[in-house]
Amino acid sequence: MQANGTTTQLYQFVASANDSTGLQLTLGTNWVATGVYDFFIILTNATTPGLGTGPAWTNTTTRGFNLSIYNGLPVNSAPITIRTSNTVTSSIGTSQAMFVGSGYINGSAGQIDFNFGGSASGGSPASFGLWNEFNRIPIGAGVIDTGASYSTGVIAVRQARGATTMQIKFIVGAQEDSIIGSYSGAWILRRGQGQLRQLVWGWIRPAGFPASRC
Repeated sequence: MQANGTTTQLYQFVASANDSTGLQLTLGTNWVATGVYDFFIILTNATTPGLGTGPAWTNTTTRGFNLSIYNGLPVNSAPITIRTSNTVTSSIGTSQAMFVGSGYINGSAGQIDFNFGGSASGGSPASFGLWNEFNRIPIGAGVIDTGASYSTGVIAVRQARGATTMQIKFIVGAQEDSIIGSYSGAWILRRGQGQLRQLVWGWIRPAGFPASRC
């Protein structure tokens, strides 16, 4: 898709069962660690579609620019700089870049995680760092702690086992998707201690916890 301000031109990509290429983007050091970026399709010249990213979000919950709808498609609402490689950027006019998804860079510049989680002592974390605007399908993850039982004298909100690996991280590029989660565990209250243990599960972020990727 390319909008020229008054009309929308549609570009059809020919694909087959053997097509594993499509539009590609190789990330590098200019995609900074823990940054969030939106992906766009643009014309890199008069006729060739290309994939790139817009500016980094202000933080993990706030875009640094606005999207708008043009002929039913999400586009940039103002002129924008699109990065199509680690060294190349293009200045794109209003409504000239179609939004197709978002990505969260992990702790290393230019790298995005897509892990389903797993079983380990302290859990093996899951992290979904890509979100697709036009191909949204249900996906699941699981983090299981196989370690021995443990006790704690800390009366405070914390992640299970106090481990940062007991978590599932994800990014949502638009606040339209439903998220379903569950947690299970076992507690043993020792006689005479007189303490009550409580499980709290929800979309909250206590001080010091990682920000939600929304």
